[in-house]
Amino acid sequence: MLVAVLAAAVHGRVLGVSTLPGAPGAKVLPRIVIIGGTGRIGTAVAEHLLARAEPAQIMLAGRDRARGEAAVAEVRRQRMGMFSLSRVEYLEVDWRDSGSLAASLNGAAAVVHTAGPYAGETPDVLAAAIAAAVPVYVDLSDPVPYLRSALELDGSAQSSGTLALCAAGAFPGL
Repeated sequence: MLVAVLAAAVHGRVLGVSTLPGAPGAKVLPRIVIIGGTGRIGTAVAEHLLARAEPAQIMLAGRDRARGEAAVAEVRRQRMGMFSLSRVEYLEVDWRDSGSLAASLNGAAAVVHTAGPYAGETPDVLAAAIAAAVPVYVDLSDPVPYLRSALELDGSAQSSGTLALCAAGAFPGL
């Protein structure tokens, strides 16, 4: 369900591809950044997005290049057909470094924050998404203090045009 909501939001709020990438007049693929994209939940989100939000540019963001390249290979092997218009790439990001995080969100159509656990954290990725006016933000948080802090960003999110879905859960509906 999380991925279906995200796919609908991205394609509903951001222009998709109407012609082949690279062709004259082609639109840019929606760029979806998955923070924690090299982990188990992040790669699962990427695989589901490829099944439901084709075409898109999926960026698996993480701190370790070797792990990132392995994650990209896994996602491509699992979900990308020979004629897929989507792209999956590794993006080196330390989400706790504000400069690295801000640079990673530049031009993103959506960000999915899967780099938990969220206990003892503040919604810095959400704040960065709002500052970058990313149209869609989703996280898997569940600690109440984190969610209260995220709720305090509501006015800023509305002003920037960021639709934020917090506490989407790693296993929604269970």
